[in-house]
Amino acid sequence: MTFILIKHRVNNYSNWKPVYDDTQEMASTMGQLSSRSFQEENDPNLVTVLTEFDSKEHGEQFINSGELKEAMQQAGVTGKPEIHFLSEN
Repeated sequence: MTFILIKHRVNNYSNWKPVYDDTQEMASTMGQLSSRSFQEENDPNLVTVLTEFDSKEHGEQFINSGELKEAMQQAGVTGKPEIHFLSEN
Protein backbone atom coordinates (compact mmCIF):
# COMPACT_ATOMS: atom_id res chain seq x y z
CA MET A 1 0.00 0.00 0.00
CA THR A 2 1.02 3.58 -0.54
CA PHE A 3 -0.30 6.92 0.61
CA ILE A 4 -0.40 10.10 -1.44
CA LEU A 5 -0.50 13.51 0.22
CA ILE A 6 -1.70 16.28 -2.08
CA LYS A 7 -1.77 19.94 -1.10
CA HIS A 8 -3.21 22.60 -3.39
CA ARG A 9 -5.02 25.92 -3.46
CA VAL A 10 -8.56 26.17 -4.82
CA ASN A 11 -10.60 29.16 -5.93
CA ASN A 12 -13.51 28.23 -3.69
CA TYR A 13 -13.73 25.21 -1.37
CA SER A 14 -17.53 25.03 -1.73
CA ASN A 15 -17.08 24.53 -5.49
CA TRP A 16 -14.13 22.17 -5.09
CA LYS A 17 -15.69 19.70 -2.62
CA PRO A 18 -18.51 18.32 -4.85
CA VAL A 19 -16.03 17.66 -7.66
CA TYR A 20 -13.70 15.89 -5.21
CA ASP A 21 -16.63 13.79 -4.00
CA ASP A 22 -17.53 12.89 -7.60
CA THR A 23 -13.99 11.59 -8.29
CA GLN A 24 -14.11 9.03 -5.48
CA GLU A 25 -15.87 6.31 -7.48
CA MET A 26 -13.41 6.68 -10.37
CA ALA A 27 -10.45 6.64 -7.94
CA SER A 28 -11.77 3.45 -6.32
CA THR A 29 -11.76 1.69 -9.68
CA MET A 30 -8.09 2.69 -10.00
CA GLY A 31 -7.06 1.12 -6.68
CA GLN A 32 -7.85 3.84 -4.16
CA LEU A 33 -8.71 2.33 -0.77
CA SER A 34 -9.53 5.53 1.13
CA SER A 35 -9.38 9.29 0.86
CA ARG A 36 -9.78 12.17 3.28
CA SER A 37 -9.78 15.91 2.60
CA PHE A 38 -8.77 18.70 4.96
CA GLN A 39 -8.92 22.50 4.96
CA GLU A 40 -6.37 24.79 6.58
CA GLU A 41 -8.04 26.38 9.60
CA ASN A 42 -6.91 29.90 8.70
CA ASP A 43 -7.22 29.49 4.92
CA PRO A 44 -10.18 27.30 3.87
CA ASN A 45 -9.13 27.42 0.21
CA LEU A 46 -5.85 25.64 0.97
CA VAL A 47 -6.77 21.96 0.74
CA THR A 48 -4.87 18.82 1.70
CA VAL A 49 -5.96 15.37 0.52
CA LEU A 50 -4.63 12.10 1.93
CA THR A 51 -5.35 9.01 -0.16
CA GLU A 52 -4.41 5.38 0.26
CA PHE A 53 -3.85 3.16 -2.77
CA ASP A 54 -3.34 -0.58 -3.03
CA SER A 55 0.00 0.02 -4.82
CA LYS A 56 2.34 2.84 -5.77
CA GLU A 57 1.79 2.01 -9.44
CA HIS A 58 -1.98 2.50 -9.15
CA GLY A 59 -1.45 5.73 -7.22
CA GLU A 60 0.85 7.04 -9.95
CA GLN A 61 -1.66 6.05 -12.63
CA PHE A 62 -4.37 7.97 -10.81
CA ILE A 63 -2.20 11.07 -10.24
CA ASN A 64 -1.22 11.11 -13.92
CA SER A 65 -4.69 10.35 -15.29
CA GLY A 66 -6.45 12.71 -17.63
CA GLU A 67 -9.61 12.27 -15.59
CA LEU A 68 -7.96 13.67 -12.47
CA LYS A 69 -6.39 16.57 -14.35
CA GLU A 70 -9.78 17.43 -15.86
CA ALA A 71 -11.52 17.19 -12.47
CA MET A 72 -8.91 19.43 -10.83
CA GLN A 73 -9.38 22.05 -13.52
CA GLN A 74 -13.18 21.84 -13.18
CA ALA A 75 -12.87 22.10 -9.37
CA GLY A 76 -10.88 25.33 -9.56
CA VAL A 77 -7.47 24.10 -8.42
CA THR A 78 -4.99 26.93 -8.93
CA GLY A 79 -1.28 26.49 -9.46
CA LYS A 80 0.66 23.26 -9.35
CA PRO A 81 -0.31 20.83 -6.58
CA GLU A 82 2.30 19.62 -4.11
CA ILE A 83 2.29 15.79 -4.28
CA HIS A 84 4.11 13.39 -1.92
CA PHE A 85 4.14 9.58 -2.07
CA LEU A 86 4.43 8.13 1.44
CA SER A 87 5.09 4.68 2.88
CA GLU A 88 3.83 3.66 6.30
CA ASN A 89 6.53 2.28 8.60
